[in-house]
Amino acid sequence: MSRNEAHAPSAELMEQMTGFYVSRAIFLATDLGMIDQLAREPGTGVAVAEKLGADPHAVTRLLRLLASAGMLVQQPDGRFVLSDKGQLLRSDVPDSLRDVVWVFAGPLTQRLWADLEHGLRTGGPVFEHAYGVPAFGYFPQHPDEGMVFNRAMTYFASKIAGAVLDVYDFSGFGTVVDVGGGHGMLVRSILRANPGVRGTVYDLPHVVATVRDEVAASDLADRCQVVGGDFFVEVPEGGDAYVLKSVIHDWNDERSLTILRNVHRVMPADGRLLIVEPVVSDQVTESPTDLMVTGSDLNMMLTVGGAERTETEYRELLALAGFTLRNITPLGGLSTGIHGVHSVIECSKIV
Repeated sequence: MSRNEAHAPSAELMEQMTGFYVSRAIFLATDLGMIDQLAREPGTGVAVAEKLGADPHAVTRLLRLLASAGMLVQQPDGRFVLSDKGQLLRSDVPDSLRDVVWVFAGPLTQRLWADLEHGLRTGGPVFEHAYGVPAFGYFPQHPDEGMVFNRAMTYFASKIAGAVLDVYDFSGFGTVVDVGGGHGMLVRSILRANPGVRGTVYDLPHVVATVRDEVAASDLADRCQVVGGDFFVEVPEGGDAYVLKSVIHDWNDERSLTILRNVHRVMPADGRLLIVEPVVSDQVTESPTDLMVTGSDLNMMLTVGGAERTETEYRELLALAGFTLRNITPLGGLSTGIHGVHSVIECSKIV
């Protein structure tokens, strides 16, 4: 059966109901080193199991599942080789998705989704219910897992930064302030692409501690300022463009309004606010993009109590903070990669 073969509705439902089979297999194949082993030397399930110290029949069955899902190709002699898609799971390639697999298909997130009913009944995050501590407090207590999570987020940040520069012109701004800018990847990319622009990275003091040294030792030392603070309390003055990338979706409306109003307080009348987030369709249809964005919306609810929002919801939220939504520019769609579901949401002050 080919992937393009038409399915009866019952068959489509069965594929969706058992989708976790594949996600669990992808996680184990990466986590246990099977993918890297097959990258070095294609082999049978018996050969993979021997190096892994596992049952050969069980490993063969798992590899068959991954071949059926397009991660591997089974050769006539029984050996398995990585497909183009499977190559992305290797640990030693640029743009590896290995850390992303850990975040979205690993035990941490799987347990949250097992607690989905609690989230539906409460309308809030389940992270503390599942792990005894809120999401933002978990990784400081589990630094090894935090390192993997940060690498995965860096992957997204690098892809989003490049895509934002492809669709939005920053050359007309004097100073761009990246609020909640983390390690400053976006604003540094903006400054390197626009030599006449200055920038500020703003995040919690412990987040930007290492960024300050990196910027000071770089070619951007005279154009990039690093400031520590709390965007729930205040936002730095001096920008004519303020960027919130992957920030607003972390928070409910009340907390998001606090951030937005703090930006509004310091942004000049002719300034611009640029929010970089996925946007949920106002009328969702059966499509890969809508599936990814609505799934992300629920995942944000389960992890931190945040949300992906529709254009209508953004307009209403922004209006309460004194902004009007001017334009939404998608970052290219899924044909460009998983980051392509994001958009640049351009806003200005209500005059």
